[in-house]
Amino acid sequence: MKSIIEILIARIAFWLDYGCRSITTNRNQFARGIQKINMLLAEAPHDILETPGSIKPQPGLTPTMLNWSVYMTIEHTDRVHVEILHLIESLERGEYPTLGDISRFDTVGPAGPDIMEHFFEHAKQIEALPHRLPLTSRNRVHHRIFGSLKSRGLYAAVAMHLWIHVTQIEAILNKHGQKFSRDQ
Repeated sequence: MKSIIEILIARIAFWLDYGCRSITTNRNQFARGIQKINMLLAEAPHDILETPGSIKPQPGLTPTMLNWSVYMTIEHTDRVHVEILHLIESLERGEYPTLGDISRFDTVGPAGPDIMEHFFEHAKQIEALPHRLPLTSRNRVHHRIFGSLKSRGLYAAVAMHLWIHVTQIEAILNKHGQKFSRDQ
């Protein structure tokens, strides 16, 4: 469990870096993250993508995540994407959904290349959301770190979340001898 200070810092950083951006800017940031992941995976040998790599702590990563493989990271990221898609759709329908305990997304088993098809399919759905829904609902969902979020805030959160894991994927690949740097 994060301390109140850690939560406050994360919340401020989120709102200053992503929450105050336009929907279009967050959509474009998300799309760049997907392109980056696609490029990273295309250049990495398959066996490295399945091999867990013990990486140094990074902001936004729980201790469990520090020992994941690239495919495990992709599976986690996809599960979060699906949840956010459902939450935004619910909010836009005028519902009051609940997020629940986000630590449930930290439990990921061994994963392989089969996760990639779902990951990219859901990413397309996220990129298309602003064309399909207005993202103007006044209803909110509570996130234990980022606070009370409307659909627009959740859309910002999905862009931010993706980049946390782009950085993680780069760290895993670097640990295995691949050399990449974060380009936003």
